[in-house]
Amino acid sequence: MQPTGEIGSNGVPAAGALQSDGKMATPAAQADRASPAPSNEGIRAAEFRAVSAAVVAAAGDSAPAQGWANAVPPGSVLAAVSSWLAGPLSNRRRAWFFGAIVLLLLVSTVNYKSVPYWSFWGLDFYGIYTYQHCAAGTDIANHPYRGNAVLCGEYTGREYNHPPLAFVPMTWTRLFDFATAIRIWATTIAVVLVAVVFLWVPREQRRWPVWLLAALLLPQLPSLFAMERGNDDILVVITWSFAAWFFAKRKDFLAGFAMGAAALAKVYPAFSACAVLAGAFLGCFRPQFDGPRFARMLRLVAGFVVGTVFFFVILWQDSVAFFFHMLPGMVSTMGAFIDGASHSVPSVFGANNTNPTMISLGLLVLWALADSAILFRDPLLAFAGSLAFSTYFAGISYDYNLITVYPLFYVLAGRVFSRRDGVLGIESKALFFGLFAMVGPRGLFINSWIHATLFSVLIQVVFLAWLAYELARKDWRTA
Repeated sequence: MQPTGEIGSNGVPAAGALQSDGKMATPAAQADRASPAPSNEGIRAAEFRAVSAAVVAAAGDSAPAQGWANAVPPGSVLAAVSSWLAGPLSNRRRAWFFGAIVLLLLVSTVNYKSVPYWSFWGLDFYGIYTYQHCAAGTDIANHPYRGNAVLCGEYTGREYNHPPLAFVPMTWTRLFDFATAIRIWATTIAVVLVAVVFLWVPREQRRWPVWLLAALLLPQLPSLFAMERGNDDILVVITWSFAAWFFAKRKDFLAGFAMGAAALAKVYPAFSACAVLAGAFLGCFRPQFDGPRFARMLRLVAGFVVGTVFFFVILWQDSVAFFFHMLPGMVSTMGAFIDGASHSVPSVFGANNTNPTMISLGLLVLWALADSAILFRDPLLAFAGSLAFSTYFAGISYDYNLITVYPLFYVLAGRVFSRRDGVLGIESKALFFGLFAMVGPRGLFINSWIHATLFSVLIQVVFLAWLAYELARKDWRTA
């Protein structure tokens, strides 16, 4: 006979009820029997809230993460998207800061009116394309400095004035007509400007605000100008980005080799290389001599020397023609004048009876000191900053060169939107100040284009000098 126990009013056996084996049930067993089994939906809901809170808390503050997780139905697409979006902006101040960045970049798209559009798309690319197709099948086709505008059909009358290492990668244009080639090249510029985020921003910092920033930089003046003219400064962005990535991975020789390639491709990265190499040497003695750092510095210098000599020698005839004949002539004919599309320190400040040499030298010294403080500890920031100031030394430096500042914005944005607290440190100030200086709305407050150009270049120089000073002085404090 099966024993039965006393049943309470709620249908649960009362204390002391018998089990099926005739033994008295314990209170714990009775409690387990009284608790209904959780449903599958309840389990999924709990798991979702736990995982969502953990994911978002890892990117920022945990309290907002709990709010996101509890406010959105578990298991939905909206829930996953909400968790992804909440992380980088989980703090209110950081969210407001990002909104200010987006607003600034949206307002700055009015600068498209400042692009000095030519009568056809791809003026600079046309010069490259023409000399690539000059006297096909003859020796001139591979040695552009032996040709001339008349012989090669360059109707604007320009000689080929790019370094020989920039000529070689453009041989692909011989496979296409001009209309197709300029479309391919402009698309390449846009894709590369976004793709280099992979080299400049570590994986754990590649949050969606960084990608949105990269996308919003494409319709800004420097990148629009670069795509409109089809110039080849993107080659510097590529080679210098790999130099920074190699050094961050402690592949010092390859980093130096890539630096040498960048310097021979467009000349102005030589100033960046000077700052990095000087910073590497000085950094070996901060605060005292460091043997491992000294070894890294030697490998970096060796790579730079080997890379420079290697590319100079394999392009020997054209290298001699450009660096010893064409380049000195170009420098000697450049005067001091204000061009609304140029940010050249010698031209802009020389036309106002200031001393541009001291300004240029000051930037170089400041960034060498900054690199000495952070190169071995924060190489991506050091390389990005050193590239950003390099285009201010030439007699003519059109604003499409400012695409070389974009990597600095990527590095700063990665730091800002991956912090685990609500502090908006110095990197946030540098990001906003830099964006305003480099791509901010020109002429918005000043009607005269001369004064607008002066103000624009002045604020750019102040930003670069201030950032270098802060890096050298504080060793990049983030709080």
